Amino acid sequence: MSCSFKRLSRCECHEVAFEEILRYSRLLGTDDLNSLMERIGFGQTCTACHCDVKALLSEQSREMVDAELEPASVVAPNPRFP
Repeated sequence: MSCSFKRLSRCECHEVAFEEILRYSRLLGTDDLNSLMERIGFGQTCTACHCDVKALLSEQSREMVDAELEPASVVAPNPRFP
């Protein structure tokens, strides 16, 4: 499967915005393209959006992992409790 040279912003065939796909992905806790396609109903005609959706899902997953790895804020020790 080759990706389009122009990045899409929605599934043109089914008129589903990528923002909606990302929202469902977060809500359902999955980044599996086939599961999302079945659930939402996109990407089942020409498949031109598949590469872009996969890239966005991967990007979203990386951002979520990065957010989980953010160090917790450091609390100064309380001198009353050594």
